[in-house]
Amino acid sequence: MEKLRSIHIDTEKGIYQLNGEDIGSDTSRLRLEFENGEWSLEVTRDSCFTASARKSRNKL
Repeated sequence: MEKLRSIHIDTEKGIYQLNGEDIGSDTSRLRLEFENGEWSLEVTRDSCFTASARKSRNKL
């Protein structure tokens, strides 16, 4: 679990930062809560994976 130090959201300027890091390009969901004197933030990030197909050298 990471420590929440800062969050900066400015929709007019297009600024979306979490702990000073840009999260605007790969974040699909934020959930910010304050309960019993404690802040919590849940972030859902999108990841993209690719792979090249290789021809198999072994015949089955």
